Amino acid sequence: SESDPEVGANTTDYLSKWNGTALVTSGVFESGGNIGIGTASPAGILHTYTTDATVLGRARFQRAQDDDAAPIVVDLRRSRSSGADPGAGFGAALGFQLQGMDAGFSTSGKIASIWEVAQTDDSTARDAALTFDTMLNNAAVPAMRISSAGNVGIGTTGPTQKLEVSQGWIKIKGTDGAYDQTLLIEN
Repeated sequence: SESDPEVGANTTDYLSKWNGTALVTSGVFESGGNIGIGTASPAGILHTYTTDATVLGRARFQRAQDDDAAPIVVDLRRSRSSGADPGAGFGAALGFQLQGMDAGFSTSGKIASIWEVAQTDDSTARDAALTFDTMLNNAAVPAMRISSAGNVGIGTTGPTQKLEVSQGWIKIKGTDGAYDQTLLIEN
């Protein structure tokens, strides 16, 4: 370790890094508490950006451990800013945005975990659902829901059976040429 590092030329708001002989500007930018990696205009608490096609714009979280029962977890947490009880639908989501023909982005999908009933105190039943939204005609639409009871709803937000499909057909088709059959169930 260097006890008296040679200070190199650095850029305001960029974090410095040691290159072996001097402190140099890194690709990490800080502005008002927001961190940008590869961008000097972070649009959120953490904003990464690259034009390098070999990086593929992905983040990797890796844990080396032999315990098969200890999965790696990325937590999305949502907390309340007031003392109000969270209502039904309160939750955290992972959103997807795609760029259109112009420079703007549109939310094209969302996976969320939400409370199914309002939480009035810590003894309230804590039942949560997973919801999957897609975009249809420029509007977010609920596409599928897995309820706390394990019921799956496609085209419905309140499935009451293990599989409930609303407003559509179910098509099951075999791929073996000798047994190629289709089952259509329609309303």
